[in-house]
Amino acid sequence: MPRVVAIGLDSVDIGLVERLIGEGQLPNLAALRARAARATLRIPTEYRSEAPWTEFGAGRSSESKRYWSTVIFDPETYGCPTIGAAAFVPFYALGAEKTVIALDIPHVRPHADVRGLQVIGWSVHDPEFPRCSVPSGLLRDIETTAGQQRATAVEYSGSWNQPLYIARYAEAVVDGARRRGAARLSGSCSNAARTGTSCSMVFPTRTRPATRCGMAWMTARRSVRPQRRPSRGRAC
Repeated sequence: MPRVVAIGLDSVDIGLVERLIGEGQLPNLAALRARAARATLRIPTEYRSEAPWTEFGAGRSSESKRYWSTVIFDPETYGCPTIGAAAFVPFYALGAEKTVIALDIPHVRPHADVRGLQVIGWSVHDPEFPRCSVPSGLLRDIETTAGQQRATAVEYSGSWNQPLYIARYAEAVVDGARRRGAARLSGSCSNAARTGTSCSMVFPTRTRPATRCGMAWMTARRSVRPQRRPSRGRAC
């Protein structure tokens, strides 16, 4: 198996990204796209929920998992409790011989069958699972090195129709993206990357426009063919 990197762009305006690539303003993404398989992730038409990344992580449809949203309806009480990220074995649980780095994948839980490093909630919008990492001190090390993300504290302090909030949140998101770009991997991540990581998945700082869609790009040392189907808590 070649070493593979998957980069997810969540809640992104695909048309804007394509236009900026065409204008030469995103040369790094343009270079990746030229040698990568890519797939657009869309909300299921049957139900408008935040299902794309759950389907991405599980490699299964919402119908097959009977999971449609982070909130469920209880017909007995008419309550709508939040259940958070679905429980499933992620597709990147590749066995004992494959090492994986999974950084900030939305709407997944850490899983014991993943050999490698898992970080949830460093710089991702609404991870739907308490912030944590495997091993347990990795998230703390990352925040010591790169700092905490300002957008986490700002995100739910306003709404889309409040210009001052939008400006403040946008500034915090841009700051978070710069931190991610400038940060060096922690010692654990660097060692894993140098010693033969089979699959790395990195998901950039996420925004909250009205639409929920995304794009996943896969790159490898040899060509990969595109496939037709493919809450916060304390840091630990």
